[in-house]
Amino acid sequence: MSISKHKKGISSIRLLFLIIMWLITEVAFTQSSAHYKLKKSVLDQGGGTSQSTHHSVFDAVGQPSPPGEMSSTHYSAVSGFVPVSAGISSISLNLDKGWNMFSINVMPADLNIATLMNPILDQIVIVKNGSGQTWIPAYGINTIGEINIEESYQVYLKDGTSLVVTGSALVLPHPIILPRGWSMIGYLPTVPIDAEIALTSIADQLVIAKNSEGQSYIPAYGINQIGQMKPGQGYQVYLNAGGTLNYPSGGALNLVSAPNLVSTSEVGAKFISPKHYQFVANTGENATVVLPINIDPNYSDGTLLEASDEIGVFNSSGICCGADVWQGDNVAITIWGDDSQTDSLDGFQSGEILNFRIWRKNANLEYPVRISFQQNHQNTYQINSFSVLTEFVADLSLDISKKDASAIPTDFKLLQNYPNPFNPETIIEYHLPKAADVILAIYDLQGHEVRRFITGNKPAGCHTALWDGRDETGASVASGLYFYRVRAKDFSATKKCLLMR
Repeated sequence: MSISKHKKGISSIRLLFLIIMWLITEVAFTQSSAHYKLKKSVLDQGGGTSQSTHHSVFDAVGQPSPPGEMSSTHYSAVSGFVPVSAGISSISLNLDKGWNMFSINVMPADLNIATLMNPILDQIVIVKNGSGQTWIPAYGINTIGEINIEESYQVYLKDGTSLVVTGSALVLPHPIILPRGWSMIGYLPTVPIDAEIALTSIADQLVIAKNSEGQSYIPAYGINQIGQMKPGQGYQVYLNAGGTLNYPSGGALNLVSAPNLVSTSEVGAKFISPKHYQFVANTGENATVVLPINIDPNYSDGTLLEASDEIGVFNSSGICCGADVWQGDNVAITIWGDDSQTDSLDGFQSGEILNFRIWRKNANLEYPVRISFQQNHQNTYQINSFSVLTEFVADLSLDISKKDASAIPTDFKLLQNYPNPFNPETIIEYHLPKAADVILAIYDLQGHEVRRFITGNKPAGCHTALWDGRDETGASVASGLYFYRVRAKDFSATKKCLLMR
């Protein structure tokens, strides 16, 4: 389904839905004082209440983060009304080994996180909320205390398990007040609802919504990898202004369940996992890069990307940390950070440059990609950063397809660096037919050695080195032409590279 057809198909539904939700919201706010008066009686009957602390997201200099600079490890605690409940209900949480993001849509008698999750205590390593508060059973740390059903939580488990939570059923509508910036939200409805419909009440403020698997809903680009939002799952949302989230309820819920209406769940169903590029997903943190179709992503000979070509994003260690399949439409690539709970390096570390590659399916070859970003968008990895590309050109002159690990080169060889020109990182590859003491150094135009970063014995094979545009002291060098030289036994070769900041 094209974006234009999709938007036209949903516009009438959204208009009707907005009218219904406006009427519901008016009633909800009119009753808000009554909701607050119910707080004491709910507590007296053994019920709980959600915390209502409200924090704004600020950047490093104490100013609200602009939309183009969304990276943050801090979330805002959502605030809203005391839930009104009716009857007893339960929800079953199916949790995987590793990281999960969960929420509940019932009001348990005891809201303390330690009591709530005690049945699976043996599997829990850590639970975190959006404000950075934690519950770490092994160390007796619990700064979360009572949970807020309007929020979602991250949990890291030693092994997969399930948890059944029982409590008073919530009565919707239940307005959730969200600030500008990132929030971790709970999902309160009892049935799955398409992300576009479920989040209609904050459509004007919503920049991106993400689930724990890194799938996203980005309205401005017609991207919906999430499909349906589901009970028990947690979600992250970024708003460019404060708003009030009202999930569909009553007549509005019946509306979105009608079988004859257009649904965007088919958009989520189009999500295809990459086959060529492999990476570790769900590491507990990620960032998002959008590749829009209107920039005409192409190869250096002018041909456009083809359906089923795969786009991979690599860190400075050459590890693929995220990938997606090109399908001829806007695509959101989730880039995973390093998992804090594992010993191995399995994702990006903060501040690392994003290196793009493409696998051309028809030729079964890989090429480096020259990219540019929108102004103020980041070309480095930061947790929860959101960036949009303005240029994407794959360099056909440089085949960087994976080499056969058992193949030994027949000759000494120094290859042209890629990308070139570069900013600020480039990869230098050299081949050794036999083990040798190797020296690789960078020189400026005056012949002064700028950086020597490989000295020692290397085994036979194909080797790479990453130059980050810095000298021996760690200072960034100026734009300009540089030489790199490799020496091994009787072999010596020099090539030029161009740094353009």
